[in-house]
Amino acid sequence: MLMNDTVLLEEEVNPLISTAQDHGLQVTAIHNQRNRSAVES
Repeated sequence: MLMNDTVLLEEEVNPLISTAQDHGLQVTAIHNQRNRSAVES
């Protein structure tokens, strides 16, 4: 098992998942933690 926290831009998520899967990794969860005050500013 591998657990990792990585900060990505929205457009980087799918390419990262594809690359991980191409290398035999199974992605089981994606967590989106947004800072609302930063988005609205």
